[in-house]
Amino acid sequence: MSGMFGGSMRSSADTLPPRTFSLPFHSSEIQTMYEAKDNITVRMVREIGVYGALSVAGTGWFIDPTTVVTAAHTDKGGSLNYVTIAVDSSNTGVPYISVPVEVLYIDRGKDLAFYRVKPTSQRQVSALTQIQVIPVASSWSEGEPVVIEGYPSLRFKSYSEGVLGAVGTTSHIEGYAVETGLSTIPVTKGFSGSPVLNQKGESVGVLVAANSDTWEGVIIPFYVLKEAYRVLDRVDAR
Repeated sequence: MSGMFGGSMRSSADTLPPRTFSLPFHSSEIQTMYEAKDNITVRMVREIGVYGALSVAGTGWFIDPTTVVTAAHTDKGGSLNYVTIAVDSSNTGVPYISVPVEVLYIDRGKDLAFYRVKPTSQRQVSALTQIQVIPVASSWSEGEPVVIEGYPSLRFKSYSEGVLGAVGTTSHIEGYAVETGLSTIPVTKGFSGSPVLNQKGESVGVLVAANSDTWEGVIIPFYVLKEAYRVLDRVDAR
């Protein structure tokens, strides 16, 4: 999965080789925000094999109390069927719980996908109450500090931060010319679909790809996300 913008190859974030880095929180405001918002993302997973093993496809987040948004390219032919949520493991020894989801709307031209959670047990319902709904921002400012949270592995979440760059650029993802914004956020495998949070705790967009030369994040900006979400309202009303 790659594309071209300004002569630089761009690859979807979930296809880059694993990379480890420690995150120094340069922004005290962002660090404070993260301390206040512990459980803001979920893992997007698919069930594989006869034993029901889970494979991480990317990261998702709640745009409303029942709807999860992520990057469309993480769903291969409708293969995503669960989100996993971090929970207290002191009683069970398992640090997450899986909740079934169903596809609501996928727009590959915007690299966005929306799913509705379908809990089947009280424990799943209880886990969902621990999730933060993230408001969508209404502005994009070059140089603004932002942070992402994602799941390079099934068990552990990671963070990365940078600043916003130009918006209104075009990146080619899965054969589509997608309107994007740029950033200096270093990303790695598993971050696709992550919310890109400003200092107010709002999502300025969805992390979908990376510059393969610098591994800096490429983002679907907030106004494209809002347009797709409005379409979802019409689809859901049918």
